[in-house]
Amino acid sequence: MIKKGLKIALEYIKRLDKVLILLCVSASVFGIVLLYSMYVNEFASVSAAYYKTQITALCLGVAAMLVVAAIDYKFISKIWFIYAPVALILTLLLFTSLGQGVDGADDIGWLKIGSFTIQPSELLKDAFIMTFATHLYKVGKNMNRLPHFLLLCVHGMIPVGLISFQGDDGTALVFLFIFVVMLIVAGLSWKYILLGCAAVPPAIYFIWNYVMQPHHKARVLILFDPVMQEQYPDRWYQQHWGRIALGSGKMTGVGLFGGDYVYTAYIHNDFIYAYIGNALGFVGCLGTIAYDLHEGLYEQRSSQGSFGKIYLHRRFRHDNDTLGFKYRNGIGGTAGYRYTFAVHKRRRYLHGVALCGGGACTERLRAQGQKVPYVLYRKRVEKAFCCHYV
Repeated sequence: MIKKGLKIALEYIKRLDKVLILLCVSASVFGIVLLYSMYVNEFASVSAAYYKTQITALCLGVAAMLVVAAIDYKFISKIWFIYAPVALILTLLLFTSLGQGVDGADDIGWLKIGSFTIQPSELLKDAFIMTFATHLYKVGKNMNRLPHFLLLCVHGMIPVGLISFQGDDGTALVFLFIFVVMLIVAGLSWKYILLGCAAVPPAIYFIWNYVMQPHHKARVLILFDPVMQEQYPDRWYQQHWGRIALGSGKMTGVGLFGGDYVYTAYIHNDFIYAYIGNALGFVGCLGTIAYDLHEGLYEQRSSQGSFGKIYLHRRFRHDNDTLGFKYRNGIGGTAGYRYTFAVHKRRRYLHGVALCGGGACTERLRAQGQKVPYVLYRKRVEKAFCCHYV
């Protein structure tokens, strides 16, 4: 009995993608070191609880990953009627008195239950990928028939709309990107793709003129208008001091311990890249970019996601496990949103999650709340959880 159990455990360990796990854990450890550095330097009001919380979250995340990785995703697909409603209910609770925001952010994205706070959008993201993969698997080649296509669109727009209404436009874009990628890789007809591309310019015009509020427009226009930057310093504060912190490290930085550090709001999480530039300099910034790009490309390849098929011409059409293929497309779409835009756009710090903190640090984009993967401070247990699909 014991030998049989050991044999099963060894076979399970062999199947794990150890390189991906190591990449994720290493990035998390790097984030813990940064927080410990802030604590030792008595910088940004970071207490010992910050890095200790991250250590606990990392351990719990690895444990959760090992448990979930042992469960057949086909079984998870079959019980969608359990986790999908739970994720939706938790998200809807954000519109009640239980929903909380954070200082300086527009969205109400956190749910306080007793002494704990959770971010339902993260749970909804996993639930959406699994349920949408199941939906695509069920409709199969009929997805391009108008009734099925409209139902798929309704399925995709439900989480996008919910997250957008709570004010988290950055996460809503992540959901939208996953939705589009999974549709395309599943075999969406070119006529729908061309119609979608043609609809983008009028959609942007409509959103800008009839949906976005003046304060939303101001946060975009202020990036290019020096007069507005002087008139509304509070809206420009993070980007301005983030750039100063980022550049003050020069080539090699002032060091992780005992240096002269420049503060900006939320430098321990959303603006962690500014601290990297301050402490480790240009060399440290490039190293972080290279590491995250490598992790993202490896994540796409190992998950057999959409960008692997589209750009690397991997022959995933021959994958007999079509449900697994569609599920991996969702994971690959998430990774692709993080990393693929780094090749095409000048953004906050040129890597990480699309439209996130580094572009704000360089005064190229507004602060939006998509973060450096596994590096910033967050009170949640998903540090290594992304490895669950290996």
